[in-house]
Amino acid sequence: MEVLIKAGVPDHERRDIVELYWKQTTKMKQIQELQRISTSLRSVRQGCILSPSILIRYSEILLQETLEEKRGISLNGENITNVRYADDTVIIAETSESLQQMLDSIAESCKTYGMEMNAKKTKI
Repeated sequence: MEVLIKAGVPDHERRDIVELYWKQTTKMKQIQELQRISTSLRSVRQGCILSPSILIRYSEILLQETLEEKRGISLNGENITNVRYADDTVIIAETSESLQQMLDSIAESCKTYGMEMNAKKTKI
């Protein structure tokens, strides 16, 4: 919710999102077993039309806060630290040391926001 507030999502829309995401339960039926009910406390729903928008807002705020003071590369006088498409992100730095500092900062911010960076999918 903190990220949605920072992103400027209006109160009534945040209430709707809470109803959709925080009060959901899942029933699982296994062969020859009783149904088991569990509550999902995190993540966005697969296939939900809101999920991509929420994930993009989430990553936008996280990267703005994490990289705003970092040095990327200069392009037409503007500091560029990252390029994104959907849920893919490219971090840009002039040196490998700067790149490592940026990745460390992002990993730390991810922990703060309850996310985890997948090191197996991270390439240099």
